[in-house]
Amino acid sequence: MAKVIPEGWRELSALGAVQRELQTLASLADGLPDNYTVYHGVHWTRIQQGFALVGEIDFAIVSPAGKLLLIEQKSGFLNETPEGLVKVYAAKEKRVAVQMGRSVDALHHRLRLFCPEGQFFVDSLLYCPDYTVKQPGSAGIDPERIVDAKRREFLVPIIKSILPASDAVNPQVARLHRFLSDQLNLVPEVHAVVGQAKILYTRLSGAWRSGRVRLNASRFVCG
Repeated sequence: MAKVIPEGWRELSALGAVQRELQTLASLADGLPDNYTVYHGVHWTRIQQGFALVGEIDFAIVSPAGKLLLIEQKSGFLNETPEGLVKVYAAKEKRVAVQMGRSVDALHHRLRLFCPEGQFFVDSLLYCPDYTVKQPGSAGIDPERIVDAKRREFLVPIIKSILPASDAVNPQVARLHRFLSDQLNLVPEVHAVVGQAKILYTRLSGAWRSGRVRLNASRFVCG
């Protein structure tokens, strides 16, 4: 069973998208070996052109070798447009590839500031458990990094194939964990997020400096 940070998530109850995330978290915790770590709900803030941009990485998984996989979960229905996959929130459309690129870029930037001498493998994956992507080639995301409804039962094996436990261990793995845990404040969200649920989340201490957004980046080595 994988280690999950923050703890106490099995005692939570929720509805809607948050419930779906907790179901995914249970699948990851029970399906991945105990030498993998799953960080859930990594929230980030950064300043760009004088404005605060807020985002979230649903799951950050660290392999025994110190490789990092960021998972963006999109529950429910998605729209397939000429500009790629789109998720509608309260009548506002958001391009999934842009959201993922922004989150990966922001984490990449912060990690380089925290450990400028290190080199880290960072990959990203879209998980949409309720929707089957009809045209993955035009989604704006590498099709190999999309796990949709027809492939959801293979989520854990796909993660393990991206993050093999047999890889050589990164000497900076301890610093990566410190960045994802000690560098973040784990605080309880005291107001109801969905269905009056009490949610635990992580919030970055301080603002992230701005960085260029990679709209279609799915894999890179940073350092």
